Amino acid sequence: LAELVSEQGYPHVTVNTRLMPVADQQDRVTVIYEIDDGPYVQLGQVYTDGYFKTRPRVLRKTLKTETGAPFSLTQMVQAQRDLRDMEIFSQVSLKTMGLKEARETVHVVVDAEEKPPYFFEAGGGYETDKGFFGRGRVGDRNLFGLNKSGWLSGEVSEIGYHGELGLTEPRLLGSHVKATAGAFVDREQQFNQDFGVHSYGTTLSLHYELNRRLSTGLGVRYESRDQFSRGTVDFSQLNMW
Repeated sequence: LAELVSEQGYPHVTVNTRLMPVADQQDRVTVIYEIDDGPYVQLGQVYTDGYFKTRPRVLRKTLKTETGAPFSLTQMVQAQRDLRDMEIFSQVSLKTMGLKEARETVHVVVDAEEKPPYFFEAGGGYETDKGFFGRGRVGDRNLFGLNKSGWLSGEVSEIGYHGELGLTEPRLLGSHVKATAGAFVDREQQFNQDFGVHSYGTTLSLHYELNRRLSTGLGVRYESRDQFSRGTVDFSQLNMW
């Protein structure tokens, strides 16, 4: 009962229970709930503590709260959990201003620490099927402060090159479905061959975690491939399928 009343904007509600015996019925009692709603409390402003690259509207959208709405402790706990689930923060806590003092309006301060948004990776080596190669990847985990991840990667080797551009939306349409879209281009000519393959295309994948141990996903890939000759191969005489 206390939780149900509290969700209507009465976080200071108290519920007391009294039992009264029923006359002439020793095996029955009457249960009386005495409910004191306490003062009505509404949500005020949402503030951020410190500098954030993340835009304030992204935080407000994740908190799913509006100024003037009934204050809900359960909703605040869920909002804190949703913020912690965002990959752009290393730690998050919500502080209420005016709740202990039983004020009519309670303001919320989001105290969070962002992870470094930019990253760069580089590597290289030698493999028998591609020779010497070098690869790199650069990206932003919080693109434009919108809680989206974008990256650009590439690889160059003795047999060709590969480039890829991608964008990840961790909360597709406000849900917990992670969507990743990308585009790629590839040009490759294997050793000891007079022809190579040039390809390009796009990809789209959806991922949803049912729980910590079980997840599901869906992926779609479009690819266009063209062969090219650097020797004496006449592709017009080949049967292509």
